[in-house]
Amino acid sequence: IGEAKGTQSSRSMTATILALAAKHAIAIYPGPASNYKGIDMSTADPVQISHMIASDGVKALASSKTSTIVIMPDALHNRETLNLSQSEQKCLRLLVSISMRVGYPVFDLKQMSDAFKKWTDGHKEVDKFTTACERELDELHATRSVGVAARTCGIFAMLLGVFSAMFFLIVNSNLALALCISAPMTIIGSAALVMSRTTGITDDGQEYAGQVQGLVRYLEDFSEFSDRGVLDVTLWDRYLVYATAFGISKKAMEQLHAAYPQIADAAWLDDHASGSSSLLYWSTR
Repeated sequence: IGEAKGTQSSRSMTATILALAAKHAIAIYPGPASNYKGIDMSTADPVQISHMIASDGVKALASSKTSTIVIMPDALHNRETLNLSQSEQKCLRLLVSISMRVGYPVFDLKQMSDAFKKWTDGHKEVDKFTTACERELDELHATRSVGVAARTCGIFAMLLGVFSAMFFLIVNSNLALALCISAPMTIIGSAALVMSRTTGITDDGQEYAGQVQGLVRYLEDFSEFSDRGVLDVTLWDRYLVYATAFGISKKAMEQLHAAYPQIADAAWLDDHASGSSSLLYWSTR
């Protein structure tokens, strides 16, 4: 898992896909789907898979270039047991729809991209995910609309500038005078529209923001904490989801390696972090 770059929406999608893996709705394996031809990936053993990849130079090289997504049986038949949020449900529905277009519940990112190119209504499923994310944020009551007065004044100033220009052009046919009077009002109105904030943070939002900032600092400075205790693989799967959403996954992994050097040992990973959906295992192995 590398640094999550791009827009907020792309980070949201990436983090949600990782959250689905952490909840066993899907599994994510390195490399193209062709690496796993003939293998039942719904019951695959990660340790055997990693050894198979490591023993084949071609597969090992290909594994660094893409990823394969596996839709797990519970995601198809027992979805209610997965405890998914609305945004996670919409994301899973998108992935399941892609798997149906590919024709198999195991597909890599190239196959996913190809399926999207031929899917004229695919953007609608993405929009449903985006809407679910926005709805979940709204339900937190963390933000509120602000700057209405400033925007109203800005619009009024711009309209006044336009009408003033028209008046002087019609009455006096004086372009210079029209520009001298209308230009300042138009510029001030435009500045008010551009510079005014549209969203403010509520008291609840301030509390949430503090919690988020605290978690960001914790992940960025994890190796400096003396009360870390034994590495909790399941907890770090969740941390990696948040780190990806924050765009600090690379730094978080660096902090984890500094705090727990043993995760650089492949044998230790095989024994302690090889759960079927462990993000930590595949991020390091």
